[in-house]
Amino acid sequence: MALTAALGSESAALANLFKSGAGLGAVAAAVAQPIFAGGLLEAQSAAAQARERAALAQYQQAIRNAFGEVRAALSAQSRSRESYDAESARATALGETLRLARLRYQNGVASQLDVIDAERGLRAAGVSRIEALRAHRAAVADLFRALGG
Repeated sequence: MALTAALGSESAALANLFKSGAGLGAVAAAVAQPIFAGGLLEAQSAAAQARERAALAQYQQAIRNAFGEVRAALSAQSRSRESYDAESARATALGETLRLARLRYQNGVASQLDVIDAERGLRAAGVSRIEALRAHRAAVADLFRALGG
């Protein structure tokens, strides 16, 4: 920053330059930048632009990562829901198998071993269904987390 003062004269005609009324005094403040700073200003400007580009690239990468996480969480949630639905259908079918095995046993067509096998299958399907439900709930929680919740 530079502070300058000026005292001068002004006249419309050169002959009247030093007559009274032609004087003009002025004090002015001016902000000045150095003309030659060895390229310092250009280097600072280039560095600021580089920082801006780096911040923009970092922001864009963060956005891409966030969308990727949401996409993966949505996919996992969908797959876990399908798995849970399949395990539920399997448990329902095995429940019907057990019902029929008991009916066959009561009518003397099947053995007690057939009923026990059907019960074991139904229990295993129940455990698988519960595990699928746990996985689905975890996938839903991951989706909420990916969405920022």
